[in-house]
Amino acid sequence: MGIGVGLAAVLVVAGCGGPSPLASEAVGAQPVPPSALVSAEGTCADAPEGAAAPAKLDFGLTECDVLRLVGPVDRVEVGDTHGVRVVTMTSFAGARPGVYRFEAGRLKSLEAMPEPEKKKGKPAARH
Repeated sequence: MGIGVGLAAVLVVAGCGGPSPLASEAVGAQPVPPSALVSAEGTCADAPEGAAAPAKLDFGLTECDVLRLVGPVDRVEVGDTHGVRVVTMTSFAGARPGVYRFEAGRLKSLEAMPEPEKKKGKPAARH
C-alpha cells in the first residue's frame, strides 16, 4: 500500500509541474493597450484615420479591431466584473448585426442578430 500512495503522489506532483493548456493561453495573451479600448460613446480614442480593419472577425480581437470591422454600433456598455473590464457592444443593423462581448479588451463571445424580416405586401400591379 505504501508504494501505491507514493506512486500516486509522484503522479500528482508531476502533473502539477507542467503547464495546463488553459494556463498557457492566459499567460501568452498580451495585455490590450488603452488605445485599443472602446469608450462608452463607442469610439476609439487613438484610432489612426483610415486604420485597416482586420481581415475577418475572430475571438481575441481587441475592442477597436472589432469596431473597425463591424462599423458603428448602436449601444456600448462598459463595466467591471471582479476587476476585469467587460464591454458589450450591440449593433442592430449594418453588415454584421449582433451582440459582441469582451473581457479584458478581447472578444470572448458573439451572438448574431437575426436579419430583419422584409415586409411582405401586395405585389405591385402590372399594367
